[in-house]
Amino acid sequence: MLQDLDVIAADITACEPRLQSLQRQLVELIDLLDPDAVRFPQFHRKVYGDR
Repeated sequence: MLQDLDVIAADITACEPRLQSLQRQLVELIDLLDPDAVRFPQFHRKVYGDR
């Protein structure tokens, strides 16, 4: 697994769409679980690579 991470870290071009999708989904989950931004402030919920 560590070798896979090294490969990804060296060139994320191929993985970038999947990583952006994962990050977007995580932000959506946080929004669902903490809608009032009590535990995780809104300014930390930035979606990167927005379409």
